[in-house]
Amino acid sequence: MLELKSVCVSAGVDDEIEIINNISLTLDEKKIYVVTGPNGGGKTSLAKAIMGIYPASSGQIYLDGEEITGKTITERAALGIGYAFQAPPRFKGLKVRDMLAIACWGPQKRLPATHESDEKLLFSLLADVGLCAQDYIDRQLDASFSGGELKRVEIASILARSARADHPVSGEHPASANRSASADRPASADRPASADRPASADRPASADRPASADRSIDGNNSGGDAAELRVALFDEPEAGIDLWSFQKLTEAFRQLNYNCDTTIVIISHQERILRLADEVILICGGKITEIASPDKILGDVDYFAEPGSFCPNCYARR
Repeated sequence: MLELKSVCVSAGVDDEIEIINNISLTLDEKKIYVVTGPNGGGKTSLAKAIMGIYPASSGQIYLDGEEITGKTITERAALGIGYAFQAPPRFKGLKVRDMLAIACWGPQKRLPATHESDEKLLFSLLADVGLCAQDYIDRQLDASFSGGELKRVEIASILARSARADHPVSGEHPASANRSASADRPASADRPASADRPASADRPASADRPASADRSIDGNNSGGDAAELRVALFDEPEAGIDLWSFQKLTEAFRQLNYNCDTTIVIISHQERILRLADEVILICGGKITEIASPDKILGDVDYFAEPGSFCPNCYARR
């Protein structure tokens, strides 16, 4: 569980510019939260404050009851917080296979060429974001990648964090290990609206899943292995991604949510992503103005039509 208590983020010489204003929020494990709102409202700043990229000027952040407010980006990553940037960085000289292997098994691990099952796992990660593994696995993450390609590789690396080093590899990663054939699963358009979806309590509970040996709040995991993914932050993952790959991406989010205990936070304006959410968090002017179901945000046109009753920027009820 991730908890924010009266978190503020300020900028400027004397912190005179308030970006995030006194946000308190509790995000439970095994739930999808979609953060939406007007441009410049503070969505990305909130995610960066959780990751430690932006330091909180006041307030506290807790992960599973332990305060992490003063921890660095590296320390938070070691605890199992992952962040996919809106504009991912490029790493000249680093191959896609190396990036995914590091995400799966940690920086101390090297992927032996003879481990065919491990190679299949990496291939599966790329397939889940709509990339042909044979075309991308040995490419360097340099200027030859388009923005959309780079975005998908980064998202694959976050999904890879849900694979623990001791996971018995069978050619599938945790986001797809229990996936039934696509012909047996309803298309996303046929998927029930959020009000009809099973509550998170009805999905496999964390108590029913084996505990991870490397899930320690002090960040001391086993031998430098990658920590279990506990909080996944995705900043506008749909940006620059084609329609076919977008379908694969939403499916990957669903399976990650179903198979893992991860708290998933997605910043998005896209309706199909909003409909994945257990709760939609509306942010405007650095404040949370509404927390509601996707149905309430998207389903009732009259909700947005009452004159004078809503914030003109984000339509939150006054």
